[in-house]
Amino acid sequence: MKKPLGLLFWLATASLFGADVPRIHFVTDVQPNPVVVGERARFTVVADANIQDDYPFSPFETTDGIQLGLSGVSWESRNINGEETALTMWTFDLVTPSEGTFTIPETEATVDGKTFKAPATTFTAKENPNKNLPAAPTPTTPKKPALSPIDTKFLLTGSFPTRWYVGQCCPATVQLLIGSSVRGQLTSYPQKEGDKFSASKLLSDPQKNTVHREGHAYAAFEWPTVLTALQSGTGSLSFAVNMELERSMSVGSLFDDDDPINMLTKGLGVRSVEPRTLSTDKKTVNILPLPTPQPQNFTEAIGEFQLLPPKTLEKEFIQNEPMTLVVDVTGSGNFEAIRAPKLACPDDQWRTYEPQMNFEAKDKLGYEGTIHFTYTLVPLKDGNVPLPTVEFCYFQPIKEQYETLKSVPDTLSIKPAIRQFSPSSVTSPTDAPSKTKTPARVQHEHTITMEPITQASTPSSLVFWAIQCLIGTVMTLGTLRYRRTHTASYVTQKASKQQSSTLRKALDEAFAKKDGAAVYAAAHASIEFVLKQKQTSVDALLQDPKSPLSDAQKTQLRTLEQTYQQSRFGCMKIDCPSSLEDIVKLLEALS
Repeated sequence: MKKPLGLLFWLATASLFGADVPRIHFVTDVQPNPVVVGERARFTVVADANIQDDYPFSPFETTDGIQLGLSGVSWESRNINGEETALTMWTFDLVTPSEGTFTIPETEATVDGKTFKAPATTFTAKENPNKNLPAAPTPTTPKKPALSPIDTKFLLTGSFPTRWYVGQCCPATVQLLIGSSVRGQLTSYPQKEGDKFSASKLLSDPQKNTVHREGHAYAAFEWPTVLTALQSGTGSLSFAVNMELERSMSVGSLFDDDDPINMLTKGLGVRSVEPRTLSTDKKTVNILPLPTPQPQNFTEAIGEFQLLPPKTLEKEFIQNEPMTLVVDVTGSGNFEAIRAPKLACPDDQWRTYEPQMNFEAKDKLGYEGTIHFTYTLVPLKDGNVPLPTVEFCYFQPIKEQYETLKSVPDTLSIKPAIRQFSPSSVTSPTDAPSKTKTPARVQHEHTITMEPITQASTPSSLVFWAIQCLIGTVMTLGTLRYRRTHTASYVTQKASKQQSSTLRKALDEAFAKKDGAAVYAAAHASIEFVLKQKQTSVDALLQDPKSPLSDAQKTQLRTLEQTYQQSRFGCMKIDCPSSLEDIVKLLEALS
């Protein structure tokens, strides 16, 4: 089932007319512009209200021989987000006698005793290039006239470099301009054309505003995106979108058509639908490979970056105790492809671990922002120890060279490790020298052997030492568990497992309900979660020759992502897959 994305005229004119304002607003337009001398053009006046008066205007004071006559009145009302929106359009036939620039002056309209202004309209007329040719025979089935070029415009805007490098990102905007006389809807999502670039996912709800071009007001629908160069060579870039445009049948021209079918549809008020594919102008750029040789510390970052001073989270530092170092890199560029920089430090002073990465975007596209690298360090020595330094190497496209940002050297005061108590030696009483007085008179001499006295262990002493051992064991295990569960890596791994379990549960529940859109949404969320952990993206994975996926799985991944986008757009019915086995195997291969 096709779902309009807000491209209907009543939405377009809401931004032009200010739907929340209680006044009635009028807009005037001439199509085509320029008009052809002697041929009939169309002059329209549109009001954002339901006006039943067929002609509420003061007479249009036209000059220079312009012929202007009312040909029909139409009304439209729709419910948009719970609010009723009404429109009234008057269509006039307009004929100019000569070339030049003409103006239909401002006039007044009286509605319910109140006076409003219909603005002036300026247009040009050009000579008929076929005026000297014999008149062509009237066709039995009149051809449906094409829409005027000023009705719709599809553009790709942005500051594109003439020389791109593989991996370089550039923000852009896909813009659809809708004229005031257009009714219709999108039948496809805007799609990128060409394989030299990748584009970030377009928003399902485009941004809406009003722009003025060549003297005409348009309702603009904009999809911001980020373009990334994938392959070296000369490449072209464009976007295409499919639409169905409706044409109103004016009452005044009901009997001007010789085709009885067309006359019947006009009489019944049926609107004709014209499918149209709009494409942006192709932009050609030269994509270059990154210069070689690449520095060993290159982080795959391409853009403009700044390295902020590293920060430690602890207030005091103890030998053999873990500490946390946070390194922030801010700027604009390909943040999804950046690898963490290595720390420079002697192995006998520090023990380092792989950092955790967290990106904080400043825009919706993730082109600008700050990436946080969180390192876990263990100082191996006490005293004044130099803090590990960071070198962030990136490629600067404007300068066309590699740049290396280095942190300022710093020193930390490391306290000695906490040592266990070591009991000192105790001298035994039996080891002390003894002085024995010999009696003056000895009647008998006896040799006496003294046996060491051994004190028997009592039950109470055994219980005491057993309790002490138990307490020591519990405290040791508790200390080790506390240190392990309060490290950044443990917390991150635990949260990752919980998130993975939650996503898998959502996938199973969606499949149990046979909700196709929910199944593909849950599968997409699981894929995005896995790829984020691996610091890559779908486009990068599909282009990577070392990808762990087979060709069949790559095709399955591409089809799954396309189906997910179609389900978000709502332009077709999404059937639930018959089995989850293939999706589960794909997730396992990605993991």
